Formats: sequence, structure tokens, C-alpha cells
Amino acid sequence: MLLLLSYLLALLIGLSIGIMGSGGAILAVPILYYVAGYSMLEASVYSLFVVGATSAVGAMRSWKNKLVNWSAVLFFGIPSVICVYLTRLFIVPLFPKTIFSVADFSMPLDMALLMLFAVLMLLAARSMLRKQVVGAQTSLNFNSNKSRLQIIMFGVIVGALTAILGAGGGFLIIPALVLFMYLPMKEAIGTSMFIVAMNALNGFIGSLLKGSVNLNYQFLLIFSLMAIIGLFIGMHWSKRLNAEKLKRAFAFFVLGMGLFIIVQQILNHLK
Repeated sequence: MLLLLSYLLALLIGLSIGIMGSGGAILAVPILYYVAGYSMLEASVYSLFVVGATSAVGAMRSWKNKLVNWSAVLFFGIPSVICVYLTRLFIVPLFPKTIFSVADFSMPLDMALLMLFAVLMLLAARSMLRKQVVGAQTSLNFNSNKSRLQIIMFGVIVGALTAILGAGGGFLIIPALVLFMYLPMKEAIGTSMFIVAMNALNGFIGSLLKGSVNLNYQFLLIFSLMAIIGLFIGMHWSKRLNAEKLKRAFAFFVLGMGLFIIVQQILNHLK
């Protein structure tokens, strides 16, 4: 029963990516952890493939529709991809199973990663809701060395978080592209899907090379197929949505998921 529910919920992952260009991992990690019953480490690896494959399909559609900003891909995406690979290969395997323990309280790795995941989601949502950014503003000057360095550094940070949390990073990439690079929302979504696909699939390959998780390929492929079906539905719906309303909907979605994870973790600890 839970297996069937997992497959049905995978449709929501694709819907999220198709409509908002992000949110796939925000859904995938909790579904794989809470519903499918995988550990946080396993859920993060599975999530990387599901989100990466689904975003890759969406990115091809965005490329065809000329909604990918190649300057952002070059200065933001490439450094991010490199950081994902190195972090997943060399740093993630060093994490202890228990982050810290004080008296009767101990924080396992799963709880720490989920709480960090949730906090980042809240911060990203807050940024999107606070700043009224209009996509038609002048684009960031990619020819400025200072601007390039800022973009590269943010790409590195997002790459590290992507590797650690098993997320594609879209819930961080889209706010960065909209708030700091002034891309129109739909162009930010298309660009985000391209970068997310690179990040997530790169992180998944790094995990495979390290041999950290034994994969159930049948489950992974069916789950991914359901997500891709949801993607096409979501991309069809997105054509009817206003860019500003899309931005606010995305922010509230991220906010709600972040609060849910925090409350869930607190309740689990109090049991």
C-alpha cells in the first residue's frame, strides 16, 4: 500500500518541477523518507536521480522554448556542478551517524539534515516574499568581474548544499536568479531546471562511484517515470499562470513544506 502511495506521490514531484521549476527534492526527500521508508542517506541518493532525470526532461523543453539563460548556466551552474561532485565524493561519507549528543538529547544525522533542509527552505521563501522583484529589471552585468565572482561563489554554496541534502537546489537557485540576477520568472525556471539536472545527476553519479547505497532500480525507475508524467502535466498548466503569481505560489509552497518538516521532526523527537 505504501509502495503504491509512493508512486502516486511521485506525480507531485513532477508537477512541482513542471510548474515552478523546483521543489522536486523538497517533495522527493520527505516522500522517500516518510512514505517509502528509506533512510535519509538513501532518500537523498534516490532523490538526486529522480529530480535530475525529471529536470533534464523539463530543461530540454525550456531550451526548445528559449527559456534558458546560458550566462547563468556558465557562471552559476558549472561551479555548482563541480562542487556537487567533490562534496558528494569526499565530504558526505565523512558525516557521523550522530551529529552531537548532550545529556539525554542526541541529534542523529537524519534529523540534522532534515532540519537544515527546512531552515534553508524558510529562508528562501522569506526572500521571495519580502522583495518585490520585477523580472523586467536590467539583467545582472555578467561582464563585471565582481558580479561573476559573486555568481560563482553562490553556485559553489548551492552545489555543496545540493550534495549534502540530496536536493537539486532549485528552491535556492530560483530565488538567486530572480532576486540577484533579475531574470524573468519563467526564464529563471527554465534555467533552474537545466542547472538542477546537472547538479542532481552529477551528485547521483558521485554517490554511485562511492558505493554508499544499494539501489532498488525497479522502484527508482517506476518512481522516476511517474515524476516525469507529472512534469508534463505541470508544464502544460504553467502556460496559463502569471509570472508574479507563480513566484508567490512557489514561495508559499516552499514555506509550507519547510514548516511541515520542522514540526514533524519536533513531534518525532517528543515521542
